[in-house]
Amino acid sequence: MKVIHINHYSSSTITSDYEASQTKDWYARTAFALKKRFPKYEVECWAPEIKYKKEKTFVKNGVKFRIFPSTFHLVFPIEYSQKMIKALKKELRQNPDTVIHLHEYHTLHAYIIALLHKKHKIVAQHHGAKNPLNYILRYKLLTPLFPFLLILELIERHALKKISVFFCLNQQEVNHLKKFIKRAQIKFQPMGTDDFFFSRIPKKKARQELINRGYDISHNKLILYVGRLVRQKGIQYLIKSISNLPEDLKKETKLFILGVGPYQKKLEHLIKKHKINAVFTGFLGKERKLFYAASDLFVLPSLNEGFGVVLVEALASNTQVIGTNVGGIPSIILPKKNGYIVPVKDTKKLKEKIELSLRHPLRNVSKYAEKYSWDNIIKNTEKYYRL
Repeated sequence: MKVIHINHYSSSTITSDYEASQTKDWYARTAFALKKRFPKYEVECWAPEIKYKKEKTFVKNGVKFRIFPSTFHLVFPIEYSQKMIKALKKELRQNPDTVIHLHEYHTLHAYIIALLHKKHKIVAQHHGAKNPLNYILRYKLLTPLFPFLLILELIERHALKKISVFFCLNQQEVNHLKKFIKRAQIKFQPMGTDDFFFSRIPKKKARQELINRGYDISHNKLILYVGRLVRQKGIQYLIKSISNLPEDLKKETKLFILGVGPYQKKLEHLIKKHKINAVFTGFLGKERKLFYAASDLFVLPSLNEGFGVVLVEALASNTQVIGTNVGGIPSIILPKKNGYIVPVKDTKKLKEKIELSLRHPLRNVSKYAEKYSWDNIIKNTEKYYRL
């Protein structure tokens, strides 16, 4: 069987290191995980790239990549590669049993592919994007675009009815699709969590390794945040909540912030204002595994979130978590078992749960991450390829 994983946007629109990003995005990571576990499958990754004038082809980890020049790019959902669409039409004519795995379906490419190839097996993976009209609810400045977004919404609903299987990041997306799609399989299923997060490292050993690498781990209680440094991640509310902890607990607590983003200067100001112990490490790759294992608590205080894979990474490392009641976070956190859920922007509740977690930690939480391992995710994905 052949499976083509399709990404819908140019990597150069989100990072300057776009060529490296082409093999690190979720569509590539899913393809690698599939090829590793089902080596007999022929697996390819396709994507557009506005920087390219000609198609670029290469192979990595047994997966063939085909990166096509974009015809145009406006904003994230609206990008189009005529050459990619033509190549897919030719591919399906030659190999009609090929499975198309779309990575994100609230996009122009997804509409076109679904409408052109409705007789073929299409699996659509949600990565957190929203339907067109949802953008008006989130961004009031887009209200003048209502007629355009309404037309796009109607086109999307018509096109998505042609898709066989949907994997959604959260229950809200499942509920949305079920309002107008009756025949497709619509399932909650996120991306997988990398295997190395499930290898247990004792907390004492992890802390010593971080000390050896030059990090100050002198405080007894370590709180961790991993992700982009933007307002929507709610880190400002985490900082304020830590500042409101009882003085004895506040003094022995340090916050490690792993990530980069435009909000860092604002966060640095808040940390100074509220006088808490905090360190920015910048972006870390696999080294963040040590921070997960060394920490007493992981907090994701997002204002909105697609799923929250960093919560699963923390749990896999046997670290308890706190998250807000948005997106897919409530599907990950089981209150009083592996962590706690708090309302968005509620610093009082967040402070209470941080204090409770640090004084009375939840133990043996790694078992709650196992269902999100790549082994389980790919096993279930492959089952739907064959249906």
